[in-house]
Amino acid sequence: LAVSTGHVSAAEARDDFERAYFEFHLAREGGSMTRVAEKTGLERTHLYRKLKQLGVDLGRAKKAAVN
Repeated sequence: LAVSTGHVSAAEARDDFERAYFEFHLAREGGSMTRVAEKTGLERTHLYRKLKQLGVDLGRAKKAAVN
């Protein structure tokens, strides 16, 4: 039986931060991948790859941008 110590690895913390960072920018830019890419300094293709890696739901992020 593994006991959780409440510690988060550096990789998990980075992924959590990056997910929140990109979700914030997606909402702020109304879901525009072009503007998010410009604001974050990534090529659009790299941005799509990064969001997929982080498990960001683009459909949900775009809906959040509208609301």
